[in-house]
Amino acid sequence: ARALADINPAVEIASFPERLTPVNAAALISDVHVVGDALDNIDSRRVLQAAAEKNRIPMVHGAVAGFSGQVMTVFPGEAGILQIYGKPDDDHNQEQGPSPEDLLGVLAVTPALVGTFQAMEVIKILLDRKDIVNSRMLAADLETGRVDFFQF
Repeated sequence: ARALADINPAVEIASFPERLTPVNAAALISDVHVVGDALDNIDSRRVLQAAAEKNRIPMVHGAVAGFSGQVMTVFPGEAGILQIYGKPDDDHNQEQGPSPEDLLGVLAVTPALVGTFQAMEVIKILLDRKDIVNSRMLAADLETGRVDFFQF
């Protein structure tokens, strides 16, 4: 928070040095207009989407693995990331061997690209622009240079 304030003191920054849980998530994001998912695990993403739904605000999801990334905006009332990851009790959510990042690592450019797409989604929502990536997912493969959309 201090480093960001040093870069731009005009920006209001709130820091919450605590773990995101189903109990505190809705309160932590209660004063925002849109929330960005910069989380590192599926369970926390589900918690954040549920909190965004409770607060009736959109959530911009982003995830990276290896050379790949994905972005999707979830508005209240949409299934969102449950279409990708399923519900917590679904059988297919069990880990199946090493993840792509375990094998390949994550190059800094992958989260940089996904974060840029997420930031643009947030800006479009705040400015009430069109062409939001919702009810579909942007999938980027940086190894092949492909960007595709998957419709839900």
